[in-house]
Amino acid sequence: LALAIRYAGGRAFSPTDERVLGASGGIVSDVVMGILRVDWHRFREQSIKSGEMGEALAIFWPQRSVRADESGAPILLKDLAEAFDDLAATGNQENKKNILGRLFIRCRDPREAAYLTKIIFSDLRTGVREGVLQAAVAEAFGKPLAQVQRCQLLVADLDEVARLAKHDQLCDARFKLFHPIQFMLATPKENANE
Repeated sequence: LALAIRYAGGRAFSPTDERVLGASGGIVSDVVMGILRVDWHRFREQSIKSGEMGEALAIFWPQRSVRADESGAPILLKDLAEAFDDLAATGNQENKKNILGRLFIRCRDPREAAYLTKIIFSDLRTGVREGVLQAAVAEAFGKPLAQVQRCQLLVADLDEVARLAKHDQLCDARFKLFHPIQFMLATPKENANE
């Protein structure tokens, strides 16, 4: 649940986790160009036209001859989490390329490859922001949206909020020392009269 919420929000790690992937555009480009075998200039041109690498990758991905690793195993959320942990733990570019290569080679679908790239760069561009995810958590677990929002203000981590909502523990949320908290500057109003 926590991983699904995290990745739907376009983050590789929880907002309270200071780690970074350290996977630059150059590293990701090297990996995908080794898989796709398309002209780098065409890919770069499409990336510029699309506004980002993920959408360009989705266009070129069908040209791959192999769509999954030898076992044919799909990428699971836990596989992403393990790979992201490994990426954050190494500063070596070759290690990062190997980790990413093992992930990308398992992408069976152009959208899967696109969204893997989008999560790596923390830029989903789907319009799904925290407010939408808060509403989804509230609806999924039958909780008032205001309660979900208040809980997130305290813990600053929607992954944790989802876990608390699932176990009917939203009211148990507490501040944690040295974790950032969210704040709200104003109460939204639905119309000008309000």
